[in-house]
Amino acid sequence: SFKVTALSERIASRLGESDRRAKFDEPPQGPFGSVVRELTLPGWLTRDVPADPDLAPSDVQRIRNGLHGAEVRFTFGPLRFVYDRLGLRRDDDSTTELSKDIANA
Repeated sequence: SFKVTALSERIASRLGESDRRAKFDEPPQGPFGSVVRELTLPGWLTRDVPADPDLAPSDVQRIRNGLHGAEVRFTFGPLRFVYDRLGLRRDDDSTTELSKDIANA
């Protein structure tokens, strides 16, 4: 049996542990041409995001000609994300520099 804990604690498996769901108020067109209503953000990418179930993406931008084609950029809590043909990733200086290096290779 499990001990009684505070509501903020929960049991999670390794797969899907602490995943967050980002539901867009105004769904943008994604990199593959279809509308993106929501994205599942893996727990390992969102460790710095507060546990607020009402948190929604903000500052959503659709960029037609990004480094890897069409992309959606958005803020979720304190973090910025990019969703493009390469997938979902944090939008920080290290991933931007890595993407530039790959593009120049």
